[in-house]
Amino acid sequence: MKKITCITCPLGCEISVTGDNVNHIFEGAQCRLGEEYALSEISCPVRTVTTSVRIKSSVMPLLSVRTTAPVPKNLITDVLRQALDADISPPVRIGDVIIKNVCGSGTDLAATRSIEK
Repeated sequence: MKKITCITCPLGCEISVTGDNVNHIFEGAQCRLGEEYALSEISCPVRTVTTSVRIKSSVMPLLSVRTTAPVPKNLITDVLRQALDADISPPVRIGDVIIKNVCGSGTDLAATRSIEK
């Protein structure tokens, strides 16, 4: 049995998942979204990654960035390492792609703020 706290809605249901790799029994989910979330958490958990990259700027030394979509949880460390190696020059606008297809995940690392020269 695995216990998962659902983050899909504000209820925060505590869901117990039992079963084998094919059949799962969900207890505690108050809606279908909770069951879907619990299933994704036990099969392939994903997270949105937020971090900072260095930027050659006299105003700020770091630029905040985030993935444009969740990445598999097992890639988070690799995404952070690739972000650490990035070296960006201004100007940068919110939403600009800093690293395309970060770690081959199919998602981009994008700026979450603008920095002028």
